[in-house]
Amino acid sequence: MCVREYDYQIPYGVIQGNGHRIISMVEKPIQRYFVNAGIYVVSPHVFKSVPAHQRIDMPTLLEQQMEADKDVLMFPIHEYWLDIGHIDDFRRAQTDIYGLGL
Repeated sequence: MCVREYDYQIPYGVIQGNGHRIISMVEKPIQRYFVNAGIYVVSPHVFKSVPAHQRIDMPTLLEQQMEADKDVLMFPIHEYWLDIGHIDDFRRAQTDIYGLGL
C-alpha cells in the first residue's frame, strides 16, 4: 500500500492531567500519521484468496491478510498526491494539473 504522511495540527494547547494537577502541556501539537493513498500493489495469491464472485474492498482484503499474519507492507510516497473524494479537492487537483502546463 502506498501511504502519504499527513500532519494535523491541533489548534489548542493540549493538557494532560492527574485529577486537578497538570502533568504536561504542549502548545498546538502536530500529530503525524501515515494515511492510505489508495494505491496498491497486490500479489496474485492475495487476489486468489478472494472467493469467486465475492465483492471486497481493499482495506478489508488487507486487514484479512494481516489477521492471517501475512506481511502487508507500506511504501511512503513523497510526490504530489491529493485525495479527490470531495468535489472541492477534485477541483483543486484540476487547477493544480492545469498549472503544470501539460
